[in-house]
Amino acid sequence: MSKEVNPDNYTGWDDMIETLTENDQDIIYWLPIYLYDHSGLSISHSSFGCRWDSGQIGFHILRESRIKEVYGTEKVKEEDIERAKKELIIEMETYNDYLNGNCFSFTLYEDEEYIDSCSGFIGIDLSKNGILDNIPTEITKALNIKDNEMI
Repeated sequence: MSKEVNPDNYTGWDDMIETLTENDQDIIYWLPIYLYDHSGLSISHSSFGCRWDSGQIGFHILRESRIKEVYGTEKVKEEDIERAKKELIIEMETYNDYLNGNCFSFTLYEDEEYIDSCSGFIGIDLSKNGILDNIPTEITKALNIKDNEMI
């Protein structure tokens, strides 16, 4: 249920979200989206506090119909909404990592012969991005990686 929204029809962000939520009962939760653009990009649900290089660029909207579709439920429960709210935050963190180039891969060679490779690891926390789950244990031991740190 995507509708085009013309920002010129509103006096500001508060007016826009107020009107959207009044006219679209499917919206059950929203968060503002802010962008910081200075020698790189960062995106967040929280203001960066820099009036020159940052500001609000939109909203992250949670719709009841989308929760039903994604979770395969007829009736949305409070725990579904709370789960979806957490997923909005994770989604924003993931996109911010992508914007900042925190995307990793590895390629394994033995005696210059290709062995294996894998990519798509997003985020700098090795214990959360999944890379340690995919690198053979003998490699992590050889690199002296323990608890997300090289020792």
